[in-house]
Amino acid sequence: HRHRIEHASVTPPDCLERLAKRKICVTAQPQFVTSDTWTADRIGPERTAWAYPFKSMLGAGVPVGLSSDCPVEKLDAFDCLAAAVGRHAWSPDETLTVEEALQAYTMGSAYCGGREKVQGSLTPGKVADFVVLPDDPTKLATDEIRHLRAERVFIDGKSVTRESAVGV
Repeated sequence: HRHRIEHASVTPPDCLERLAKRKICVTAQPQFVTSDTWTADRIGPERTAWAYPFKSMLGAGVPVGLSSDCPVEKLDAFDCLAAAVGRHAWSPDETLTVEEALQAYTMGSAYCGGREKVQGSLTPGKVADFVVLPDDPTKLATDEIRHLRAERVFIDGKSVTRESAVGV
C-alpha cells in the first residue's frame, strides 16, 4: 500500500514539496473545481490560488490519480475529464491537458491504488479494461468531452453492455 491523501483540496507550495519528496499519492476530484463555487468566499483569495492545484501537483512530482468522488459528485468519467481540462475561471493556470488528465485518470489512479502492474494501461500482462469512443478526446472542446459516451466497453478484455459498466 502507498500513502495516499484523498482530495488534497488546498495544497500550498510547501505542502506540494513535502508530498512530492515523500511520494505521497493524491487522489483528486476535478469535478470539485466546477462544483465548489464557494471556494474563494470560504477560503479567501490567497488560499484560493492553492485550491485543487492539479498542474502544480504534477509539476512538483506528486503522484496524482483522478476520481469522481461518487456519490458526492456524479459517477461520470467524461464529466470528470472535462472538469480537469476546462477549469473554473479562478484557476486557469492549473488546467490539465487532455493527455495529462487521461494519464492521471488511468495510470495515475492505478499507481495510487498499487495496481499499476495489472491496470492503468493496455500493456501485455495487464487486464484489458478500456472503452471505444466515437471521437478522439484530445481533439474535442471541453463541452464535447463532457458529452462523450462510450460506444463499447471492455472489462478484462470482454465486451460488456454499457449499462453494466458504471460511469462510462
